Amino acid sequence: KEQTILNATLTPLARFSLLTSLMLFTFTVSDVTSSTWSTQPALILLMALPVGVLIREVVAMETISSATRATAVTLLILIAAPLSLSLGQDLWGTGKNITVATLLLDAILVSAPLIVNAVIAKRGLDVGEANRASEAVTYVMLLVLGMLDTSGGLLFIPLVVLVTWRVLQYHYYWLLACVPFVFILIGDGWFTHGLFEELLSVAPDTVAAYAVDPHSGPFPAFIGVAVTIQMILGLAGVLAYKSDEPESTIVLFAMGLWLIFGLFSIIPDGYWAPTLGCMFLIPYFWYTNNSKVLPYMLGALFVSLYIGFEMSDTFQPLDAADAWGWSGVITGFTGSTMAIMHGYGTLFREPPTTDEEIALADTTAELATQLGALAFVAGYSVFFGVGPVIGLVLLGRSALRGGRANSIIALPILLTFSVVNLMAQSEIGSDEQRQSVTGLTLAVQGILLTLLSAKDDLVYDYETVNWESDDAFFAFMDRLGISGVLYSIIGLFIMFDSLNLESMAYLLTTVYLVLLGIQGFSDEAEARWRRGIGGYGSILTSYLFSQSLETELYSNIGGLLTALVALGFAFMFMQRMNEDDGIYEEVQSDLPPAPTLRERPPQPKAADPPMQADVEDDTVHLDEEDDADLEAEVLEMLEDLEEEDDETIELPDEEPEEAPAEEQVEEIPDPEPVKAPAKKSTKAP
Repeated sequence: KEQTILNATLTPLARFSLLTSLMLFTFTVSDVTSSTWSTQPALILLMALPVGVLIREVVAMETISSATRATAVTLLILIAAPLSLSLGQDLWGTGKNITVATLLLDAILVSAPLIVNAVIAKRGLDVGEANRASEAVTYVMLLVLGMLDTSGGLLFIPLVVLVTWRVLQYHYYWLLACVPFVFILIGDGWFTHGLFEELLSVAPDTVAAYAVDPHSGPFPAFIGVAVTIQMILGLAGVLAYKSDEPESTIVLFAMGLWLIFGLFSIIPDGYWAPTLGCMFLIPYFWYTNNSKVLPYMLGALFVSLYIGFEMSDTFQPLDAADAWGWSGVITGFTGSTMAIMHGYGTLFREPPTTDEEIALADTTAELATQLGALAFVAGYSVFFGVGPVIGLVLLGRSALRGGRANSIIALPILLTFSVVNLMAQSEIGSDEQRQSVTGLTLAVQGILLTLLSAKDDLVYDYETVNWESDDAFFAFMDRLGISGVLYSIIGLFIMFDSLNLESMAYLLTTVYLVLLGIQGFSDEAEARWRRGIGGYGSILTSYLFSQSLETELYSNIGGLLTALVALGFAFMFMQRMNEDDGIYEEVQSDLPPAPTLRERPPQPKAADPPMQADVEDDTVHLDEEDDADLEAEVLEMLEDLEEEDDETIELPDEEPEEAPAEEQVEEIPDPEPVKAPAKKSTKAP
């Protein structure tokens, strides 16, 4: 009995004291005349007081039940209705621009449900306090609150998106089937003034005219797009949820009917029939769990959209580039949606379980991302040129996460194109300035690639890249460095060509190549291509620099620079060749060395000075003679050597022997160096 009483009681938010105080404050503020709001729009900030009190009451609760949320939204409607209705009757359908008062009012009102929703998402939904009937009341009241929009969409659009997301999340499909009635009840007044009217005024005339044209359906085209998306998601959810409730058949019929009305509102003529077919086939393939076909449907969608934009009279005048661009942007958003679905695990209706299925899902999502990125690049001429920028981000992210290192080499070209196209489509700078930015962007990226090619450890240790072998890694590093050199040189010449400074381009290229060549001789960045391109390239560019100078004196100085560069690299190459053991390598022959034949010196007939050797102390003792006699003998021996060129002096043996009749020739080793004669000893023998 007590539990029944508790379930029947109202939430604390419905207490009479809080309700009366908030309502009295609101009615007091609503009595202010409309002219006061236009002259003093800051007074609308007074509405932040009751809304803030209501938010505080909800957030301060320990558990936010379904009844509490329904009561809070109802109170918020009672607070907002008097002032919104008084302001809206003077604005709806008038075509007026944005007014500060209505913009502030809708911003205050929309903040309340968004803040509460964020708090619930952070805490988590209390399942024990959830009630499907109260939740349904909450969503209906949010739609009613959105219909009080006075700013031209700031209140209505976020609340419709929030309700759509919540009913899909918690399977309130019958409520989703009722959402199109809200578009019919609110009519066209909410988007014919204020914020949405301002957006239509800045859009191209053909796009603005198409967006508000209902064609053959009950909704304007942009609302038809929203209804179509809602019904497609609802049908997919109903079929996937497989509810056994009897009203599910009625919900399916209602959603199918609204889908047809939405398509009639979107499709202006028969040229859009291929696009309509793609819109049906894409959810069909998802529902049949054949999502591996979805990336290929992006190509079919792109062609179908191009046929519609090019041949239909709906968006004319529209040139071929714009038709190509809008087709690419829409296809790119579709591919990005597929990638987001894969991130949430919903790209395949039945989640993959085996390794093969997981690999197939990853490959499908990767292909969809790449095709979507290329489609964004094709949209270079529309939407202020942001398509290539989005495509660049998607391709770079896909390359880094997928470990495709070779794709990084092409990114500088795409980034340069994206930057320059963004400037051109936004009409920023002159043609010469855009050309300078093009060259500078490409040159800077080339220098960065050149520096990165010298960081072997940094690139090799990158987690997502798996190298087949060390040879494959070093081959990639060579391609990376050579690409960086090409980008740098091309960028420098593009940049200085617009400034008519050809000589400066040659000079900076020479400096860059000299540094590159010197780097190739170091142990850390040793590479043949660095020495070749840096050495010979710098000699060539320095010569071209000297020839580009008009003054003869400076041209000769440039020629001297060429000679110095060539001489420097010649010395470095010579030093490297001398240090290389493979250049000057001594080859040892297997044959024994050839013997050296020497003539045996003839022995003298007699030794003039008798000599006595002391073996004990290795001291040579001579007979006592004068030093003059010894010097005379030495001179006489030298004269004999000069006169007889072919004869040699034979040292006397211990016992002199007569010379043989014929000279004997034998093999003797190299003679030991001749020692100077010892000085005569003054001591007696």
